Amino acid sequence: RAQRRENIDKAKQVHFELLITHREGHHPLVEAGLAERRFEMLLDEFENAHAALLDLVFERSHF
Repeated sequence: RAQRRENIDKAKQVHFELLITHREGHHPLVEAGLAERRFEMLLDEFENAHAALLDLVFERSHF
């Protein structure tokens, strides 16, 4: 009897460990992708600000 219970517990442990490993590995990838996209958006905003400043300088020179 003790062996049967032990084998059943081992099977359940393996099953749950596989599920937990998959879930933990999935979340950091999603978070890294979001952080990467935020950085790209920051660069886009910086480039837009630079272009707006140049437009302002050129407009002032034509007055």
